[in-house]
Amino acid sequence: MVPGAIFVDSPLGVSWPLTVLIVIAVSAFCVFAAIKSVQAHRPKPATGGEGLLGEKGKAVSAIAPEGKVFIHGEYWEAWSDEPLAEGDKVTVIAVEDDMRVKVRKA
Repeated sequence: MVPGAIFVDSPLGVSWPLTVLIVIAVSAFCVFAAIKSVQAHRPKPATGGEGLLGEKGKAVSAIAPEGKVFIHGEYWEAWSDEPLAEGDKVTVIAVEDDMRVKVRKA
């Protein structure tokens, strides 16, 4: 855009502040679009233990320190550092090898 603005021979002349403003705006949009494109191609895992991290659910039994939760349409064995009552909203913060989930109150 800048070389085009330099070589344009117009009777009205070239407004340099407008040219600089347009170059900055177009460059900012291109950077924003590139960042969003890269983010879109790196989705969060949707399956397995990694897919459960950060998910919200509901305690279906008291968790003191162990109990059951309902997350992603499934019942999971869960444990927590704090006692939780039945019906509390929970967030998954870790998944153990034996597929137990560690939760905290949401």
